[in-house]
Amino acid sequence: LKLQKDDMTTSVILLFLETHYGDHPYARNPLGTEETIQAITREDVEGFYRRWADPRNLVIVVSGDIGVHEALSAVREAFGDFPRQSGFIPIGPMPVPEEVGIRRGEEPGEKEQAHFLIGYTGARIKDPDRYALDVLGSALAGMGGRLFTNLRDKKSLAYTVTSFSSEQVDPGFFAFYMGTSVDKRDNAIEETLREIEEVRANGVTAEEFERAKKWMIGTYEIGLQSNGAYVDKLLFNELYGLGYEEAFREPERIEAVTLEEVNRAAAKVLRTDRYTIAILGGKK
Repeated sequence: LKLQKDDMTTSVILLFLETHYGDHPYARNPLGTEETIQAITREDVEGFYRRWADPRNLVIVVSGDIGVHEALSAVREAFGDFPRQSGFIPIGPMPVPEEVGIRRGEEPGEKEQAHFLIGYTGARIKDPDRYALDVLGSALAGMGGRLFTNLRDKKSLAYTVTSFSSEQVDPGFFAFYMGTSVDKRDNAIEETLREIEEVRANGVTAEEFERAKKWMIGTYEIGLQSNGAYVDKLLFNELYGLGYEEAFREPERIEAVTLEEVNRAAAKVLRTDRYTIAILGGKK
């Protein structure tokens, strides 16, 4: 937690989640707070294990230099007598707060920097426009993206700027993130909102769209070259109902996205009258 507080990127994301999601579990820091950590008892840990350690809530993924029979034998030996818990009930979907107006969370910082994140309620992992929003985020981000070119290169408002889509089981979020200096903060926010409105109204270009898809497919395939990354992707997809096979289909899902779908998703999600902004300021 102390390391998190020293990282402005992590801190502003946590502030955004708290501001955007309110009472929803996504608003909470996964590490907890100093108070909750200090208050945890052994009985709490044992109760948590009994509540969630159930074979119906378990996915095991194996990747690497091991045969199928050897892997199955190891799993059966370790988990063959794993008992079911009585009364086990998995958590279902939970509604997120409705987007109404502009929500603002702001905290002072201890550095001569200001970081902010502007975000919108986005897609669930099973939503049909999930990949369209992923392409949108990639089309705007990166050194060749319009955010970098317009806000960093031309206007010198940022030392880091990006956009991204984060899909979750319940609705995730689509965000624009910037790190800037304290004296440029307000102008940077204004110009970022101007760029967002331009994308909402007119969409991305065909060139931005094609560049984003090529980059996404290339980095996805590179990212799966380690067993650890491979296991993470298979596990996530299987655990959350997409099926482990989705990991093999993702490049074709990205390739199938059309420019019209991306721009339709942008017009739907990027509402300049409904968003959440989190600002981690600094000393002027």
